[in-house]
Amino acid sequence: MFMEGELYAQPVDDILETLGSSREGLSSSEASARLASYGPNVLTEGKRITPFHIFVQQFTSFLTIILIFAAIISIGVGELSDAVLIIVILLGNALLGFFQEYKAEQALESLKEYLSLSTPVIRDGRRQHVDAKQIVPGDIVVLEAGDTVPADARILEASNVSVDESMLTGESLPAEKHARQLPKGQLLADQRNMAFMGTNVVRGTLKGIVVETGMGTAIGSIATLIDTREQTYFQKKLDALAKMLGKAVMLIALVVFALGVYSNEPIIDMVLISLSLAVAAIPEGLPAVVTITLSIGVRGMARLNAIVKRLPAAETLGSCTVICSDKTGTITKNKMTVRSLYIPEREVSIDEASPDMVGMRILLETGLYCNTASLEEKTGDPTEIALLDAAKRVGVTGTCERVSLTPFDSDRKRMSVTCRHEDGLRLYCKGAPEEVLAACDRVLVEGTVLSLTDEDRARIINKNDDYASRALRVLACAYRPTEPGDDMEEHLIFVGLQAMIDPPKEGVKEALHTCRRAGIRVIMITGDHALTAQAIAEEVGIYEDDDLVITGHQLEAMNEETLSTRIDRVSVFARVNPEHKLRIVEMLRRHGHVIAMTGDGVNDAPALKSADIGIAMNSGTDVSKDAADMILLDDNFTTIVNSVKEGRHIFDNIRKFVRYLLSTNFGEVFTIFLASIVGFPLPLLAVQILWINLLTDGLPALALAFEPREKGVMERPPNKPHENIVDRIMSINIAYTGLIMALVTLALYDYVPQYKAMTYAFTTLVLFQLFNVFNCRSTVTSVFTRVQNKLLIGAVAMSFVLQLAVIYIKQLNEVFSTVPLSLGDWALMAAATSSIVIVEEIRKRLGIWTSAGRERFKQ
Repeated sequence: MFMEGELYAQPVDDILETLGSSREGLSSSEASARLASYGPNVLTEGKRITPFHIFVQQFTSFLTIILIFAAIISIGVGELSDAVLIIVILLGNALLGFFQEYKAEQALESLKEYLSLSTPVIRDGRRQHVDAKQIVPGDIVVLEAGDTVPADARILEASNVSVDESMLTGESLPAEKHARQLPKGQLLADQRNMAFMGTNVVRGTLKGIVVETGMGTAIGSIATLIDTREQTYFQKKLDALAKMLGKAVMLIALVVFALGVYSNEPIIDMVLISLSLAVAAIPEGLPAVVTITLSIGVRGMARLNAIVKRLPAAETLGSCTVICSDKTGTITKNKMTVRSLYIPEREVSIDEASPDMVGMRILLETGLYCNTASLEEKTGDPTEIALLDAAKRVGVTGTCERVSLTPFDSDRKRMSVTCRHEDGLRLYCKGAPEEVLAACDRVLVEGTVLSLTDEDRARIINKNDDYASRALRVLACAYRPTEPGDDMEEHLIFVGLQAMIDPPKEGVKEALHTCRRAGIRVIMITGDHALTAQAIAEEVGIYEDDDLVITGHQLEAMNEETLSTRIDRVSVFARVNPEHKLRIVEMLRRHGHVIAMTGDGVNDAPALKSADIGIAMNSGTDVSKDAADMILLDDNFTTIVNSVKEGRHIFDNIRKFVRYLLSTNFGEVFTIFLASIVGFPLPLLAVQILWINLLTDGLPALALAFEPREKGVMERPPNKPHENIVDRIMSINIAYTGLIMALVTLALYDYVPQYKAMTYAFTTLVLFQLFNVFNCRSTVTSVFTRVQNKLLIGAVAMSFVLQLAVIYIKQLNEVFSTVPLSLGDWALMAAATSSIVIVEEIRKRLGIWTSAGRERFKQ
């Protein structure tokens, strides 16, 4: 940062002196020296994330690391086929994640696009154009309507200047700029004597002295803030699951090894048994199935017009408890629209207005003719575009020959034009109500021109105050017949008021209602004024009685303790800076929330990056889209709600196959563990365990990812952010399911002749899986409900066929140490393994019959 302190509050002469410059600018030699000293006016990159880095990141989860160690151990004990299968699965999983996340980190590149190619500056006492990258502190820039501000500058001179700062501050309307010194303590949006890099001059001309370039600018500070990224809650949950499995595997393996050694079993045999347990407990297919499930969800969201850039973000959205939404362009249309019209003694909504109403045509004609914008090209001041649109909607059209124009300025706060009509010249004037009324001495009432009395003025001002209390921007309109050469703004006839606002988008109110039903809180965070933000928030249902509205000034004055006590009552944060948004996100996170942040401007990018899931609008800036995890192609708030629904669906399905995989794996673990305790020979070989984990339970687990969404996903609270994927209730379910599998398997293993006992144990566990997968379709719905997931039926059939091949194909008999089984064997195993359905069906019915049971067995 080149200069310290609040530059908007310092005298211009002090700034010129500090920067060693003057109103005539720098010399070319001095500019070159400063360029060499301070560097080019660019936004420097942080550490770029390379494709190689993205690929390597796919191997950093704890579960993946466990599987890598499992592969190494398999190689060490000579089980090369096991190791190859694990490695193939890990590589496939990594490639899926890599291709989904590639090219997701380009925010700083997009920020550079805000620099214009060349900028007019004063150097060597004359005006010349230089590359924006070569601008240095102390340069004098000269800008006019249509120019992009190349660096942060303190304004020296301003003539009717308005600058569009919405991408930086979130304000709907262009900010009027001037050269006057301001008092200290101004927020970014209130620094009216400053022009900031990347903003656009909409009207007028200005001369300013560059005070900051590159990363020292306001937009540069945003670039610094967005160069961060944390793990999602889902990634943390998956790692927590992996660590839990790792601990369980080590504990069980050590206990079995210790028991064997204590019983004087050969150490090498106990090492092999312990390693078999480790292989059995680890669900090798889980990372791949999780990645595929997330990919399925991402494709589903794409069909809903939501593009997800990072796979884990798809599930995170389903867990969000708070949506922090920008106002402009997200809740609202980012388009000023006339909502109400006032002609003396009468207020009419724009939808009810008609050109046949007395006084209505002249009111709308004033806005139509006293205007420099273009409705077709969407160019000009947003308020003037709104006036043109209002005239068109009501049906007032026409053209006139413009004779003269007196432009708007910040002192008069009025604009007027003189137009030639068939019946003569007419002067039209519009502007701030107080200023237009000051130039009026007559009023048009019911088609008659009358003297403007003090009572008339009071009624008009009261109506203006009423509009202002509703956060409407008001323009007054007046006219008078005139003569050639007479364009004075005096003795005007007041005709009415036009009140406008940036209105909410269609469907937003309904979407917000759905959010509330789903237990999701919505907070509006905007750079706009508090009154405007509250009015919109109240209209769409974000703000309710007893809610708080906090401004950026109030936020800065609050310590962390005060903010913490109020954060849960705030529905609107107004007039905030990017740093404020980050503080809000962090405070909400401390309160245990999962935060989704929506936005479309550069000012939203840091918070989008910091939030658990950042949601950008497709019509927004490239910066916001690159910083976000998800992009809404239709800019529709309703799409967020649909995406939340899809996110919850994803998490439900992940829990289904996690429950399925772990109950199966622990069935294998308990089988080997109990066999070692009671002194049975090893009932399963490592290759059989791997076959079960990767193929016969892998296909059904993958099919569970395609389970249709259950009813009521948006009628329940969000998933608890710090709750593990495997919670206490699911752990109990996994344990008793695995124990039933183990006990029945060992009972059959001990019952049948020894030559086919291992085949019995192997096949019994496979059949248990195929029955259990139907249990896992739902935690409350009966297994006998119609199966809509045809892929699941196909996966179960395929797994069964694969098991038949292992048993009846001679070459595979040798690989898997199996023997053919009789029809009676199959009947006995089918009867025994169906017990898992009976037990779980009883559990589900208990959960359905009573609300206490449903809550007790809820997973």
